[in-house]
Amino acid sequence: MIKQITGLSSLTNNQNPVQPSTGMFSARVRFSMVNDKEQPQAFKDFGEWGSIGGIFFDRLNNPNPNPLFSTDNFAKPLFPQSSNIPLKNELVYIMAMPNSNIQSDVNAVIY
Repeated sequence: MIKQITGLSSLTNNQNPVQPSTGMFSARVRFSMVNDKEQPQAFKDFGEWGSIGGIFFDRLNNPNPNPLFSTDNFAKPLFPQSSNIPLKNELVYIMAMPNSNIQSDVNAVIY
């Protein structure tokens, strides 16, 4: 039997659904990187001076009471030349964008 394709929704595989890792979601700021003194290990692990302005966040729809500093909850600023660093417990929007490692892993994202 031939299945007629009627739109993009018919191209999805219902047997193995893949959750998209792109998009926008709300989060609460847990920690803001403002200097190299407060969290020296996180400062070193996440890009040293390139991590200034970045935040560690907690998703609003899936809060974690004891989050670790990891790439899954770290976001860099969309406009790093702007110095509007969010405060702790501030609500922000997080966007998933392609990672610089896109050539080897097309699903790699950075927030």
